[in-house]
Amino acid sequence: MLDLAGARRTADAARQRLSTLTTAILAPPPGPAPSAVSPASPAAGVPRGIARWRTFLTERELEVAQLVAQGASNREIAESLYLSVRTVEVYLGRAFRKLGVTTRVELAVRAHED
Repeated sequence: MLDLAGARRTADAARQRLSTLTTAILAPPPGPAPSAVSPASPAAGVPRGIARWRTFLTERELEVAQLVAQGASNREIAESLYLSVRTVEVYLGRAFRKLGVTTRVELAVRAHED
């Protein structure tokens, strides 16, 4: 029989693991913080990987990809951008294909590559 409570617990645990992994991957390296924005980075706070994506992702695909890289779920993205979850899935699928990634973690890693 379908165990809905068990499925929810499993989904919650998976979300928590993804969040933990994303946080670990995106943590700044040890050492002194950079004093200024690198010339290769167009703006403070925007990882170079994401900045390069602007040339081939639509604005909405870029927004969705940035939120995924920050660890947001499709539902959270949908709520924050006033979209349906299905629309978020479509934008995310397009971004995955254009970036050559297959998972959210892979996208997060690519977002923070030099």
